[in-house]
Amino acid sequence: MLLLFCFAFLGGCSKRDFERSIEPSTIVDNKFSAELKNVGVRQGVLSFNDIKEFRAFYNFILDYQMNVDFLLKFIRENFDFVSAREVFEGQINNIEHPTEFLKAAESNPNVFEKINIGGEFYYDLAFSNVSSYFFNREGKVIIGDTLIVARKEGTYLFEIGRDPEIGNLESDSNDFRFIPKEFETFGPKNHFSYKTAYFSNSRRIVARLYLHEIYYPGIGIMYEYDARTTGQRRYLGAWIQNRIDLIGFKHEYGSITYQSSISQFVNPADFFLFGRADISQTLAYGSYIDPIVHAQSTLMLTHYGTWDSEYGYREITENELFR
Repeated sequence: MLLLFCFAFLGGCSKRDFERSIEPSTIVDNKFSAELKNVGVRQGVLSFNDIKEFRAFYNFILDYQMNVDFLLKFIRENFDFVSAREVFEGQINNIEHPTEFLKAAESNPNVFEKINIGGEFYYDLAFSNVSSYFFNREGKVIIGDTLIVARKEGTYLFEIGRDPEIGNLESDSNDFRFIPKEFETFGPKNHFSYKTAYFSNSRRIVARLYLHEIYYPGIGIMYEYDARTTGQRRYLGAWIQNRIDLIGFKHEYGSITYQSSISQFVNPADFFLFGRADISQTLAYGSYIDPIVHAQSTLMLTHYGTWDSEYGYREITENELFR
């Protein structure tokens, strides 16, 4: 069984709490021990020698996913690697220069996915919350002898051995496996839910719930359940991410049941950040072998935000993660 309810048993937290609790030297000793010392980068692609290294890195991201700035700095300094998340975060808080944001989004189509809803559009992260830290801007990561290429329609797997030259396999090679996505009925970008609350006709918060599906060799298909709240401001017909005073989401008691009939209760939690445009969190995940049974599970979220003292507070209620 694969299951994580991030920080739910801590009873809520703030950005400041995370910054106080994280000691980089402790993380290096406990999380980045011998298991990860050989993780490398091949032609701009993060490369794990085996599935054990990958699992250790994945769990590290899960444990500290609320501290985005720390994770980006740690990954950059220890691996000299630019992740899709670093590219994304480098622009979403750059609302002082919206024209540059739009240009960056259009030039990085594998990082920024253009979402059209109701005659309007905005750009969203094209990866799950966790995977955005180990895929590069081209949507690639290496595990063992396999190059994984993540795309909207599914996962492409190329067997590359230990040859350091990856090349442009997507166009040069017909020797690959393709694992299509099973779920195609959730609307744009696999939204479980897309809701908005407006401060004015040009300012709003957007709440989204996602089911992300990706295949990893040695693990199989994983389903990641993400919640996200974003502050946005309209600019030249597009909704651009905008920093606001407070942004977050919370949930009361919940429960989750797997196909194997194993169940777990979830305690209330509140996740929030100050002065950011976006907050996201992986709240649960399952596998193809033992998926979450939606009809027997529940986690009801409230998304909220305070723009500033002038525009005040808004919230979006009754957003069920397991629809």
